[in-house]
Amino acid sequence: MYFANPGFLWALSLLVIPVIIHLFKFRRYKQVYFPNIKFLKKLSEEQQSKRRLKDILILLSRLIVLAGLVLAFSQPYLGNKGQSAIGNAITVYVDNSYSMENETEQGVLIDQARKKAEELALAFQPSDRFQLITNDLEAKHQRWVDRRAFLEFLYEVELSPRVVKFSDIQLRQQNLQLKNDGYKPWVFIISDFQKTSADINNLKTSEAIDFRLISLHSPFRQNLFIDTVWFDTPIRQTGVSEILKFRVVNQSDKDLDEVPVRFEINGQLKTMDNISVKAYGQKDTLIHFTANEKPGYQNARLMLSDHPIVFDDDYFFSYELKNEIKVTEIFENEGSEENFAVLFNDSLFRFKRIPVKQIDFKILGASDLIILNGLYQIPSGLASFLNNWVNEGGNLLLSPASDIIVNDYNVFLEGYGAKFGAEPDTQLVRVTGIELRDGLFSSVFKESPKGRALPDIKKHYRVGWNNLSIKKLITLPGDDFLLASKNVGDGKIYLYTVPLNPEWSNWARHALFVTATLRIAEHSINTPIIEHKIGDRSRLDLFLTENEGSNDRPYELKADDGSMAFIPSQQWLNGKFILEVGNEIKDAGFYNLSNSDTTSATIAFNYSREESIMDFFNAEELTGWVGERVGVELLEVQNKTIKTNMIRDEKPLWKFFILTALIFLVFEIIVIKVMKS
Repeated sequence: MYFANPGFLWALSLLVIPVIIHLFKFRRYKQVYFPNIKFLKKLSEEQQSKRRLKDILILLSRLIVLAGLVLAFSQPYLGNKGQSAIGNAITVYVDNSYSMENETEQGVLIDQARKKAEELALAFQPSDRFQLITNDLEAKHQRWVDRRAFLEFLYEVELSPRVVKFSDIQLRQQNLQLKNDGYKPWVFIISDFQKTSADINNLKTSEAIDFRLISLHSPFRQNLFIDTVWFDTPIRQTGVSEILKFRVVNQSDKDLDEVPVRFEINGQLKTMDNISVKAYGQKDTLIHFTANEKPGYQNARLMLSDHPIVFDDDYFFSYELKNEIKVTEIFENEGSEENFAVLFNDSLFRFKRIPVKQIDFKILGASDLIILNGLYQIPSGLASFLNNWVNEGGNLLLSPASDIIVNDYNVFLEGYGAKFGAEPDTQLVRVTGIELRDGLFSSVFKESPKGRALPDIKKHYRVGWNNLSIKKLITLPGDDFLLASKNVGDGKIYLYTVPLNPEWSNWARHALFVTATLRIAEHSINTPIIEHKIGDRSRLDLFLTENEGSNDRPYELKADDGSMAFIPSQQWLNGKFILEVGNEIKDAGFYNLSNSDTTSATIAFNYSREESIMDFFNAEELTGWVGERVGVELLEVQNKTIKTNMIRDEKPLWKFFILTALIFLVFEIIVIKVMKS
């Protein structure tokens, strides 16, 4: 037998009080004179034996009544052999992800989860240790507390956008359990067991830890949500008709018809539409709109109506309308001709020339187009930067020098599948054609120029490309080309095979050179959708223009509605601006990255769509998983109040002692009444 409140046992010392009263009769006798006490003496002897028996019975009943009350308040119980002599260490994980926003006949799942956690705490003792874990993984929960503090933490739990795997929850519990030697460990998981996060097969169970699973499920498993949005073209321009494509997913067993969809930019309604989605299906659809906003970052929001799960009804994203194209030329010698400088001498372009020995990676990282013009060789540091930059969305134009170091060029181009020949081709040729099907020229020429309208090439480099994904945009006789392009990651590389040296060709003075180069620059305006999932990744890589002047103030990330602001961890690395927001972002919406009251970028954050998938482990699946493991039990208590005997193999005895005390209290009353008569 064990006692939940052994401190009450000290009250057994009060049993000495009835014994003292019994031993010392404090009753006063009155003296009465009789002429003859012969008959009184005989009567006194008879009554004395009855009185002694009566006193003993009353004493015993009082002792038993007091002992029963003391033992009852000590809460005795019969426990198993593994019961800890110190106490219990109870870890309770309350799933507060957005799927717990679902409803049942008893209310919202997150409210039920809080209630079940409270019942668990009350089923244990105030002296036991408790730990609360939620999807927020808050630092204040990373410690053991008493029951009162645990309940205070529990009442603060709200829905969270973070998605955490069960295996990560267990790792957090194990780290704290190492500091809790001597206590019997318990782990309770209260969740709807959504398959996207409930990686139960990765949980490690053992006889040393008692696992209890409490599954809360809703019969109303329906959800309609916006999964993603995208543009087919990378360029956004003011006054141009745009097509926004998006995907809607129906996670219910009913066809949904005429669901209204609204699209806003900067808070102004752009268009509305109605869509229909089949049961358990998805639909890719589109809407048309015209962006007449001023250049800069645009805050776009796509919305639909759904119930009861509403967190994924809105999709936030931002994109930039640019009013200038940032072009950076890297050249070899100060005396080289400024062909590109003349070409980009227009307010549409922000053009910079940088010597190869004075490279500034911050400027390069903020460029839309980088031109390598007349370099004999490509430095390894620059080559490494360009490889990463192009893969992440940059556009590179390579115009070789007249006397390049071929092996050095080939080392750089090896990753793109290209290779320069050892010697240039010195045969006089003329351009044979222009690829009009490519967007670079499709809107410029109705038909390809012919004859003398095309450049004459005296010498050119022969470049082999061992990849069929290249596009030969301006061709030469045979398999040679003057201009080719290749998509690399999210970016693109363009390659001229003729230097701008007039001894090689009239290419640098030809109208086709002007057209091709300007079109390359225009197509380098990459305005991708900027959006990130909350909790999905904490590091953000942005291409920003370096602040002019000596401003050492850090960038601040501020909610568009002014509800919160903080300074994230940040650094410049190879021309990229890197942010680490940690777990600071809680709400979906727009956040402005600013420095000195100047907004440099707008980032949209959305809730993870993992919680939108209405796919859960059912009772049969959980029972099958539990049956294969030791120390694990599934508690079907969604519609029941959790009691101690449901959790632990214990038999409480306090009711027995209360009943015993009442019986002997009645017995004492009967003894007093009967023996008095």
